[in-house]
Amino acid sequence: MRLCINELSDDNNFKDIIGHALFSFERFQIGINGYYGRKNSLNADGTVRNYSDVEVTAAGVEAMVLTDKAVIAGEALMRNYGSLHSAGGYLMMNYDLSSLVPMLRTTSRVEIFDPNLNVLNDERVQWAQGFLYTISRGYLAKLEWVINLERYRVQANEIFFELEYEL
Repeated sequence: MRLCINELSDDNNFKDIIGHALFSFERFQIGINGYYGRKNSLNADGTVRNYSDVEVTAAGVEAMVLTDKAVIAGEALMRNYGSLHSAGGYLMMNYDLSSLVPMLRTTSRVEIFDPNLNVLNDERVQWAQGFLYTISRGYLAKLEWVINLERYRVQANEIFFELEYEL
């Protein structure tokens, strides 16, 4: 009989480092986050290299302001995947309309993402406007109109209806 302890070997000498810090002040929050790791890449023949050689880094800053009627939040982030550099961010606002219709909120969001900072005019912009209705505690109905822009042209114009559960 043989006793095996830690039989599985770990040949990955590169571990991911992930961090997040959030600071809260009454109705304002600000946070920073970061990531560092390495990913395997492919050889010219399509086989995976047996060591991690693509460095991946990401960093972001986020903020949120809470008022009696609105929540305003945003985040900006940058990512490097080897020699590929990307950046993006979003700004969103939820506004309480319960003085007009009980349990109703409006939601607005704009997202901007540039998948490759070295290529001109490849930014993607998404605008979204919608309404959230609280059916009962935790259950939401959401109607949202989304416009996707690429290279300053409308690529998709969609309307979504979702039922959600929030914890």
